[in-house]
Amino acid sequence: MKILFLEPFYAGSHRRWCEEIQEFSSHDVHILSLSGNHWKWRMHGAAVEFAENLNVKRIKYDLIIASDFLDLATFKSLFWDQRVPFALYFHENQITYPWSEKDQDVFLKRDNHYGWINFTSALVADCCFFNSNYHLRSFIQALPSFLAQFPDGNFKHSIDLISKKSKVLHLGMKLNRKLKVKNMKPVILWNHRWEYDKNPSLFFQALEAVQDLDWELIVLGNSYEREPSEFSKYHSVFKDRIIQWGYVSEINDYHDMLAIADILLTTSIQDFFGGSVVEAIYAGAFPILPNRLAYMEHVSDRYLYNNESELDDMLRLAIAEFSSWDSRTSKMVEKYNWVNCIAMYDEVFETCI
Repeated sequence: MKILFLEPFYAGSHRRWCEEIQEFSSHDVHILSLSGNHWKWRMHGAAVEFAENLNVKRIKYDLIIASDFLDLATFKSLFWDQRVPFALYFHENQITYPWSEKDQDVFLKRDNHYGWINFTSALVADCCFFNSNYHLRSFIQALPSFLAQFPDGNFKHSIDLISKKSKVLHLGMKLNRKLKVKNMKPVILWNHRWEYDKNPSLFFQALEAVQDLDWELIVLGNSYEREPSEFSKYHSVFKDRIIQWGYVSEINDYHDMLAIADILLTTSIQDFFGGSVVEAIYAGAFPILPNRLAYMEHVSDRYLYNNESELDDMLRLAIAEFSSWDSRTSKMVEKYNWVNCIAMYDEVFETCI
């Protein structure tokens, strides 16, 4: 099969997913992309730009796969080949994604438009893929109340259509595991974006609660102009415990940091899959994860907490007993490694045509 991936936001996990499928798939995979910035404009403008590009070349494909940042309805209406099947892959969606209170579109009540693009894109796609069971379930369950906000229109039949053509296609990943470092004291890890939806406030509060114990800290991830204030505050508070603070640009250095980490403490309020969580678990870190979102699909119940009290208890115990673990937690997420899932991906893509 000749497959074209359309990615308006070519950065991070979106970019990796496309490039790694191109590397591992038995199909002939091509990628058309735009830079990973201005995400709102990408949801508006990418459809027109992609259509203009492809209508000049008029290359035939067996399947076109778009990410959730594409207005697929607009693209499909402009695209020259009306017979090619379209698939839509949801890395995230703008209906259930928790918007920042600081976003002006929330204040001006314009935020619903991006969720509407996701809805109409799913409606015109021939098949829809979601990166976790949690993501698929939460999206379908949110549609009735989302659509009920509008003045009129009964969209129940449309929701049923989307549900019937949707399935889970867990994120495939090029996982890397280096030799686990044996530390004298446990090393706690944060390896997420520095944004509100990853809940840094609870993360650092949990660390404050165990300051009486001996541990060290690695804080990785991208920071942005409006990074949460907790990062500057707690950099000073924990300065004597820090091994690494901030983004690591080289992938090899990033995996070195994961090999050092003993405890993965996650407090996120949003994760449709949780690629950074999977990476750290595969590298051998002991996970302490909230009992919600997609995390229940990655680990067993013993690694999940239900409230802040359980979080504190699990973290304290993990610090006390870190030297007695081994790295077998990595087996829980081996199913996401491309060598274990690419054949299934190729087969699923074939069912779309």
